[in-house]
Amino acid sequence: HSFIAPNRLRPDHYKGMSVAEQQAILAEQAAQAALKAEKAAALKSQQAAVDAELEYLRQVRCQTEAQVNLKRSEMRKMVQEENRQLAEQQKATKQYLDKVVYPGKIEEHYFNQFNTTS
Repeated sequence: HSFIAPNRLRPDHYKGMSVAEQQAILAEQAAQAALKAEKAAALKSQQAAVDAELEYLRQVRCQTEAQVNLKRSEMRKMVQEENRQLAEQQKATKQYLDKVVYPGKIEEHYFNQFNTTS
């Protein structure tokens, strides 16, 4: 031991660590490795949980998008059907007006009766 302090070793007389000191260092290293592995496992588990949640949200979003697209398609079909019916009504009304209400073409002599006198 050193003459400076009883817990200090003299460098010129140091022969290396004792078996107990070596075992203590190995035990500490093993504890650190176990703690590191435990932290890595916890991080991996947490990352897996986050990934699962993100995948679930992605699937929900895809499902919602599909539902929205289906509703849009249905609305588009309804509007097309309504437009088709309106076109048929308009065509029928025009045919009725052309055949029943205004059946004849206006003749030339009708226009000739105007502006004949000054």
